[in-house]
Amino acid sequence: MNPIRFFDIVFYHIALLYDRVFDYSGNCVFAGIVFTSLLQWLNILVIIKILNPNIKSNPNLVLIISIAILPLTFNIIRYKKVITYEKLLDKWEHDKGFLKYFRITISIIYVLGTIAVLDI
Repeated sequence: MNPIRFFDIVFYHIALLYDRVFDYSGNCVFAGIVFTSLLQWLNILVIIKILNPNIKSNPNLVLIISIAILPLTFNIIRYKKVITYEKLLDKWEHDKGFLKYFRITISIIYVLGTIAVLDI
């Protein structure tokens, strides 16, 4: 699976959650961008920690902020200009059965997995 499409699925489900469950339809795209970026940022930090286990537990704040800006910038451009929430909603809203539950399950597993490996 293409990693960018995978993050489209995660973004879509987070935005859909904010749109339908929490009734924040005006801010659902912003919430999807922020939470998807946060998850990507945490993945980057875990990869850095795995590749360099000797890194100190309190890395430079400038480094952390600069790493956080990369996925946020990418996701703002992608989900505001390239592929919008409305396009994803039109594409995936009418999915039924196994495919719908597979996408939801894979999104939940990714979010929980990201949170679980933070202890590394």
